[in-house]
Amino acid sequence: MFGADNHHGRVVEPKKIIKKINERADISFTLHDLRRTFCSVAETIGVGTYTLKQLLNHKTSSSDVSAGYTVLTAEELREPADRICKRLS
Repeated sequence: MFGADNHHGRVVEPKKIIKKINERADISFTLHDLRRTFCSVAETIGVGTYTLKQLLNHKTSSSDVSAGYTVLTAEELREPADRICKRLS
């Protein structure tokens, strides 16, 4: 999403980019705010809990046996991610 001027070609430390955006746009938000908004939107449009956990790259607890049986491919995650992005735009 955000390019970077380094030899990696990608953002390595997102906090630096967020700080620049906050300063230039004279606003204040954190990465956690972005994740919270993403989750809230996902909930309002009916994205399933296990799908959302995978979109957020959350670890599942060992006590949640069902989560181990829910395996979605990147292609299967694309549709709910696109729906969330569409709602955000």
